[in-house]
Amino acid sequence: IAQSHQVFKNIEIALDELGVDHRNVIKMTGYIVNYDPAYHGPIIAEGLAQNPPGYEYPATMLLGVDSLARSEFLFEVGLIIGLE
Repeated sequence: IAQSHQVFKNIEIALDELGVDHRNVIKMTGYIVNYDPAYHGPIIAEGLAQNPPGYEYPATMLLGVDSLARSEFLFEVGLIIGLE
């Protein structure tokens, strides 16, 4: 859970650096190690509930994977950002 919070903090920092916000995110792909809907589903729902009313979600995909680049990494997000 701590890694997912940090990932989204890092995303906000990156968006700020680009001078854009979540409305510029065209596509988001999450990769989670050993994905289990029964365990991860409520955590994801809790995170989504923190978005403001009317929040427009980009095209989103969540993929369960066996591992990521390093064994201590459990969650990763890739974004496609549209810049005007």
